[in-house]
Amino acid sequence: KDKEPESLLVVIDDPISSTDYSNKVGLYTFFRNKVETLANAYSETQFIICTHDEEVYYHFFTIFNDLKCYKKNTLCLELTYEGLIEREKEYNFYRQQINSIYKYALGLEPKLSLYIGNTMRRVLEAYSTFNYSLGPSEIATDQEILSKIQDETEREFFKAYMYRLILNSDSHASDRVRRSSSNFSEMFSVEEKTRTAQLLLGFLYRLDPVHIEKMIDLKQLTDEYEKKINKWSGHKKKCEERLNEQKNNIEGIKNSKQFTDDEKAQKILERTDEYNMKQHEIECLSDRIEACKTGKEMLKDGLGPSIEFWLKSIK
Repeated sequence: KDKEPESLLVVIDDPISSTDYSNKVGLYTFFRNKVETLANAYSETQFIICTHDEEVYYHFFTIFNDLKCYKKNTLCLELTYEGLIEREKEYNFYRQQINSIYKYALGLEPKLSLYIGNTMRRVLEAYSTFNYSLGPSEIATDQEILSKIQDETEREFFKAYMYRLILNSDSHASDRVRRSSSNFSEMFSVEEKTRTAQLLLGFLYRLDPVHIEKMIDLKQLTDEYEKKINKWSGHKKKCEERLNEQKNNIEGIKNSKQFTDDEKAQKILERTDEYNMKQHEIECLSDRIEACKTGKEMLKDGLGPSIEFWLKSIK
């Protein structure tokens, strides 16, 4: 008779999809009981949990952290554009979400575009529920809350501005994207989403400036600006070297006796197209570098100047 295995590896991929809160509670309870049962049944039980959802990550971390056998043996990894990186176990989900919105608003994280509406809605929901026991669609219309905004133009703007539509639509759109090849997130442009992120932060800043200032990690943002400036400056230098090579190549073709005039014209045309494309790339990199330098300089005076700059467009 075969011996019972002494060790077990369990892989769970994306365990909880969109469902209501009461069902989520039941599912998390079910998973916790199963994890504890399997951990007690084998001498060594390992679990790999994969999810794209921060909320799922947080609750599964809590489950394993509550069980004594896993309390000090949990490894948390995040897949980023730089590869798998280890994440701090004491992780403030809400703070990370606010910082993600601020980075997106600054143009530092364009890759967040697909899910930024969902992220914004979660932050607004968490803030409004915890502080005022209101839903995200009610906070911008409650007169008592709006009275905290001293400027009448801003107050009326936030009361009327339909950013709720973008937050709700993009939130549901991102779920549809996961189930379909159609890119519903394109129903709103990057410019609209960026503007919405800026105004959401401006709205929360007007309600509670100290709260937002404490949540945003300015040092991390400054470091990210510096990293991007160095990265793009290095890439720009390589492009400039390549541009000089192409320029010399064109001059070489002009002076060559190896080709006929028609051959020269064709080759010069090809090299000129490459030259112009590289020149355009350098101009784009220069714009990015200057934007990062401006952003980095703005952060020296704290969070206020950038948000005040965004709010000026209201008046």
